Amino acid sequence: AIKGGANVDMQTLLDPKSEYNETLLFEAVSEPETYRVTQLLIELGANVNFATPRTPLDDAKGSRNKKLLKDAGAMTSNEIRKKYNLPAYDDSHCEIDGKDDMDLLGKYRNECAKLLNDAIKKAKESE
Repeated sequence: AIKGGANVDMQTLLDPKSEYNETLLFEAVSEPETYRVTQLLIELGANVNFATPRTPLDDAKGSRNKKLLKDAGAMTSNEIRKKYNLPAYDDSHCEIDGKDDMDLLGKYRNECAKLLNDAIKKAKESE
């Protein structure tokens, strides 16, 4: 289906309040045994630096998955922040009476994901 034109960066875990949900690559890297799927998705052009605000490299399990991602230019979210001089992720202000305010937390995550993805997009456009 992917070779027939399906979106290799299709989002899989849909949160209707977020534009930045995990993609197929996040699913592939979550299990060490699926490194061949990771390799195929990368070969088909999956965005290795898509941020939710976490990136596939942040979530990767297994040395093969991590190596495939790094060889394809993947960075952790902290590496992206450092490279593009972006603020650190700190969701401590999203707590009310010791519990996460899920609406506030969701909005903050979206803002952080947008910052990371926009920085990557801008860098690619200027190459």
